[in-house]
Amino acid sequence: MPSDISFLEFAEDSEQDQHCADVYNEYLHRVANGKMRRYKQIIHDRGEKQGQSYYGHVMDLVSVADKLSSAIGLDEQEMRCVLLALTIHDMNKIPPYNKLPNGREAKYADAATPENIREELEQLEVDSFFPKWREYVSDIVLLAHFHQESATGTTYVIDQRKINQCTLPPGRLKGPLKSLMKAADTSDNSHSGDHCDPHEIHIRDKLLQHINAAMPDQQFRFIGHRLAELRGIFTNVMHNELVKYFRQKYGEKNCIDLLYYPEGVNYLLDKQMPLQWNGETLREVARRMQKRLAEIQLEELAQFIKARPAGIVVDDAAIGSGASIEQIFEAIVNIVYRKQYKSDWCEQRNTFARNDLEEALINPMNSAELKEKISSLLQQRTRLIATDEMMLKRGEFASAYRKFLEDHRPVELKALRDEAWTRIYRLFKLPEVNYPIYALIDPFRRGYFLAYDLPALEVDEMKSAVLADIVELERQASKAIPIRKAKKVKANEEMEQVDVSTTSIDTEYLIDYLERNLEVWISLPEQKALSKHVGAMDFGDTLRRYTNAKGTSANKMIIVLEA
Repeated sequence: MPSDISFLEFAEDSEQDQHCADVYNEYLHRVANGKMRRYKQIIHDRGEKQGQSYYGHVMDLVSVADKLSSAIGLDEQEMRCVLLALTIHDMNKIPPYNKLPNGREAKYADAATPENIREELEQLEVDSFFPKWREYVSDIVLLAHFHQESATGTTYVIDQRKINQCTLPPGRLKGPLKSLMKAADTSDNSHSGDHCDPHEIHIRDKLLQHINAAMPDQQFRFIGHRLAELRGIFTNVMHNELVKYFRQKYGEKNCIDLLYYPEGVNYLLDKQMPLQWNGETLREVARRMQKRLAEIQLEELAQFIKARPAGIVVDDAAIGSGASIEQIFEAIVNIVYRKQYKSDWCEQRNTFARNDLEEALINPMNSAELKEKISSLLQQRTRLIATDEMMLKRGEFASAYRKFLEDHRPVELKALRDEAWTRIYRLFKLPEVNYPIYALIDPFRRGYFLAYDLPALEVDEMKSAVLADIVELERQASKAIPIRKAKKVKANEEMEQVDVSTTSIDTEYLIDYLERNLEVWISLPEQKALSKHVGAMDFGDTLRRYTNAKGTSANKMIIVLEA
């Protein structure tokens, strides 16, 4: 855990109560990223949390409280009290309260006294987060003690008198808030996404009891997804898209992504809503994943495709990344659509283009006929560079294609004795009579000049025409000179350096991958220690495929219908 989390951006859940979302973000910035960072030096030395810092333990608990806050209906004051209570809930782990004057370890209730809790909150400087916390210190103390699953057997006794000293409503304290504290603390005893593990079943059952006790008007059960492989970004994308799918499918109030593990996520699903998982569901999820992977590829590709004074330039690294020509030009189109053309920029380019033609008028190398055309054009058009944004974007894309051809298809052009600009003129059916005039405009601004003559196409339509032209260029060049073999060798060398996260992945591949590696399950609380696999596979097969180079992917997902 880094010592500073100020770089994080905490997204707000649109379906969550706005006050609680704001409170949680305030807590992260003003408490977790403040004096509380010293909790990172407190390491559990025994029990299930051995090796975990107290800071990490608290962060796990407050994140669970945040996930459940909307379903439980916490108001702003309740949320602030719960978060502070969770922060100091294990006072017997925090020095100096963990030791008695004689040096022995302090029992929980002897460490978690109102005086000690008040002192620790002062040390944490929580005023910026909750200015009125002193008015609620009795509530915070009570909530901290509520997290204990069983009686502490020490001197602190919770009775009605202590509850009456609190500011929050007694019914909320003894009901939903008490259950929330127990749920949050219980949740951190889960260490594995293996839903069939007896320990995990036991923890999950206890956790569900506390959660359902906190919200009697809505009852939940657990469902989950689990992946057999961990493959970095590839796996993260799958996890994220599965979470989005389940939450959108069942609604964010009915499906809560509660517990996250490296291999999957455990959700709370409203008991009234049947879990649906079949072949069509799998295909829809795969389509979502394929779309997100394509977006990531474009985002990564964008760093190698930049708008420069010479136009939009595709670096060699973009070609070597393994990205397809379609992906490269999709990235180019995105840049074109984002570009804006200010009036002073247009005026400057217009002046430069006029200078190009005026210089051609006095150039003795140009014919009288050409000079006559130049003079006529200068008299007829006060503007040589359009101000219409869509026309300029067409010219921008044409210039980008010219640069791509010159930088990445020079061998093909040479084989056909062709020239990049001329090929573009033909592709978009520009008047041949104007070719000599086009040639007089500096290549850096020529695309904007000829925008007047480009057909009124959308940039996406121009992209389709360009992709087809590249295929035709390579076909024509392959007949003109035997260059294909050399190109194939180069492409293979480049692809050897490509990571799976940047190669093109289609939906059918993802469907096959999910069939072999994804498990979706549902727990049945009414039948203890039983989990029903809606979609399951042999996880051991994954290890066997890694250890056996000739291993096959014969194992398929078994669909078990809900009773």
